[in-house]
Amino acid sequence: MKTKKTSEIVQKTYSLLSVPLLIVVFFLCICAASYELRQNNIHMIKLRQNLLVADTSGVNVEPALNDLRVYVFGHMNTNVNTNGSSEAPIQLVNTYYRAILQVEAQDAARNGTQALYNSAITSCSAQGSDLYKNVTCVENYLTTHGNGLKNQNLPSKGLYQFDFISPKWSSDLAGWLIVISILSGSLLVFRIITSIFSKNSKK
Repeated sequence: MKTKKTSEIVQKTYSLLSVPLLIVVFFLCICAASYELRQNNIHMIKLRQNLLVADTSGVNVEPALNDLRVYVFGHMNTNVNTNGSSEAPIQLVNTYYRAILQVEAQDAARNGTQALYNSAITSCSAQGSDLYKNVTCVENYLTTHGNGLKNQNLPSKGLYQFDFISPKWSSDLAGWLIVISILSGSLLVFRIITSIFSKNSKK
């Protein structure tokens, strides 16, 4: 009895899923999935920009970096490397140069050359906000006015370079819409094939 009822429910459901309805569902899901994939990418770009702003302004980059990392790893269509370059797409250049200046300041304090380092910073401040020029200027100043850097263990540039790769599929709205699109598309093809066979068998 239960088997008969189940069979009737399946047949009714199948009859309700007409070809026109499946076509509408399929194309709606495709459009919605495309929109959500684009939204994923747009939000990634926003998070990447927040990180670059943090890098430029000198605030702690870790929160913005973690937000970007978590989002990319959890959503499709969010790869940060979009130009095919072999170099890491996220390069926290300003944070890197600030780290160098910090090591140089610690080196000066440890070796009793704090006054010389302060003079270098004062002299090089005329270079403006370009940290690369400031770092180069400070190193040159310490070399020409003293014995240069005692500590050569400067931070590695690779520690400030990042590349996050998004998954092939993610369980977000875009991911599930793609699943529904595939299922509805497969059902549509199956429905068309069975309809053709049904018409041929009646001839």
